[in-house]
Amino acid sequence: IAAVHACGTEEAFVEEMNRYAEELGCTGTHFANVHGLHDDSQKSTARDMAKILMTAIKNEAFWEPFSTYVVRIPATNLGPERKLSSGSFVFNQNLGSNHFDKRVTGSRTGTTINGERSIVLTAEYNDVELISIVMGSVSEINPNGRAGFYKEARVLLDIGFNK
Repeated sequence: IAAVHACGTEEAFVEEMNRYAEELGCTGTHFANVHGLHDDSQKSTARDMAKILMTAIKNEAFWEPFSTYVVRIPATNLGPERKLSSGSFVFNQNLGSNHFDKRVTGSRTGTTINGERSIVLTAEYNDVELISIVMGSVSEINPNGRAGFYKEARVLLDIGFNK
């Protein structure tokens, strides 16, 4: 609905997304749809996602939901108040996960059709702000011993904050 409101059609919005990504210097990104679900022609790189995230967090309309792990939707005449919570274990302390990291100030996760996991997050520690982007990882529960995407994101933050 937002894409149609902004550009008239979803296709026009996708064109605008690709134009803006190119304007930001994203050379490895191509958007194919507005929702981010799998499409063989849709792609991006961690470097491009960093460029997009660094621009997006400057926008209050993006930052507010990105940096909030619990949102309350007021009651209406159609239903009671609802609470929506972030499912990011590294960000939402209410989930009781050992992956929670108090340095994280915002986070969103994604999953591809073949089960690969991705996360983009922002963090702050000792007046230093960083972003961490992990793409094409595995979930935290994996039989092959590979570190999961939450752990990989925290390792990147540790390296950055220790430099």
